[in-house]
Amino acid sequence: MKQHSALFLLAALLCSCGGPNYSLSGRTDFAPGDTLRLRSPYQDDSLLAVTVVRPDGSFRIRGYVDGPVIADLIHGNSRVGAPILLEAGDIRLEATGDVRSYQFTGTPMNEAFNAMNAAQVSLGNVLQALENEPDTPGRKQRLDSLGRIYRQIPGDVLEANRDNLLGAFLYARRTDADPARARERLAQFPAKLQHHPVLESVRRQIEAVERSAVGQP
Repeated sequence: MKQHSALFLLAALLCSCGGPNYSLSGRTDFAPGDTLRLRSPYQDDSLLAVTVVRPDGSFRIRGYVDGPVIADLIHGNSRVGAPILLEAGDIRLEATGDVRSYQFTGTPMNEAFNAMNAAQVSLGNVLQALENEPDTPGRKQRLDSLGRIYRQIPGDVLEANRDNLLGAFLYARRTDADPARARERLAQFPAKLQHHPVLESVRRQIEAVERSAVGQP
């Protein structure tokens, strides 16, 4: 009954949109019959789709998006892997073999996001090894230099993807503290993204900071 209810809900979600334009699939180590939910954290955590794990550990969700959205694949109360840049195309959940456990592959923005995360994981391993070395002037200099590179990686990817949702998502995760600077940076995103829920969340943060400024009622 649990499986039939989940599949019925998924079918209802698809029928309202005129057919799917994306698929999300993969294989997990979750128990057969476990529920997987696809949610949108920037749209009031709205439910996008539901499916169940098959007997062989695989799953598949097919759905429709008007444009790219940020989504989380939820198992129980936990997110599976990193956020998903849910866009038209075939997206797959794959094991990473590193601290990230899982990643989503197969579409341009997800691949760019994966490359950024992999670069930070790789450089993070180098920094961790340096932390364990004897303290010398050369070690400190390398730590400072590599640390700056590590912190700059998301910023470089943001600038390279300012015209799409990946850039907006990365900016939402590291918004400028100064409201005036944040508004200036926000205006640099194209018109097609200005009212996307991701940038709307940034705008609400800016307004909250402005309302709490000295001199405001």
